[in-house]
Amino acid sequence: MNTWDKKNIIIDRSRLYGTGALNGTLANSAVINNGDGTVGIVITAHGLIDGTHIIIIGTTNYDGIHKITVADANTVNITAAYVAETPAGTETYAIYFDMYNVLHMLPGGWRILQTRLTLDAAGADEALSQTLDHNSGDTWNVPLGSVNANGALGGIIDRTQYSDYLGSYDGLVMNYANTGGVTWGLEFLYEILL
Repeated sequence: MNTWDKKNIIIDRSRLYGTGALNGTLANSAVINNGDGTVGIVITAHGLIDGTHIIIIGTTNYDGIHKITVADANTVNITAAYVAETPAGTETYAIYFDMYNVLHMLPGGWRILQTRLTLDAAGADEALSQTLDHNSGDTWNVPLGSVNANGALGGIIDRTQYSDYLGSYDGLVMNYANTGGVTWGLEFLYEILL
């Protein structure tokens, strides 16, 4: 059993930024065969940046966690074998955060301490939320926190009082609609059990 021995942990942070929603739907447009081992997924006005990890849900061929590169304002590229598919417009994506993709290694476990959303201007009055995407399957997925995010401060989901740790392949699915279209910064503060 893993325990939080303070001699065997490190505290670190990761940051993302963008101008679109942290989650949304894929457009009702055909997946693009780039011919180089990547495919283009159409997400209208996505506002994401290169290197962001997203989780795609609801497609026939492209579900899962993907590191994106931005093709243009409405298309992101992911590494995947091309299979013809046209999403119906109901399939979803969300920013995804996990230790495997951040550290490129498997720690003994990790614990999210805080998630901070900062906005460059007052946005719409809407919630920032995070949900555990448990490696064992949907039955174990649970909400980890939610906060009303508005104004330049945005919001902070504080989990410092919780001692639960997550497995190496567990991740966080982030939701924030950003209907105000402001530029956002997202910071994750976490502890890693070595």
